[in-house]
Amino acid sequence: MGGFAEIESDEVTVLVNSAEIGSEINTQQAEEELAKAKTEANKFSDNEKSPGKIKALNEISRAEARIQASKN
Repeated sequence: MGGFAEIESDEVTVLVNSAEIGSEINTQQAEEELAKAKTEANKFSDNEKSPGKIKALNEISRAEARIQASKN
């Protein structure tokens, strides 16, 4: 996740690795992905910084963003 945005007057330019149209996101699938990512993240201790936990936290963020986008 991540990217850059440039705003000039009434024009916005966004540069990202990938994008989805909110109306095309399957909300149920995104909610299932969120539950799976949370389960995976809970396998690690709170202060652990392993690659597995970082990946799970990124998947949580992505799923939450997809859910939000699908409802707007």
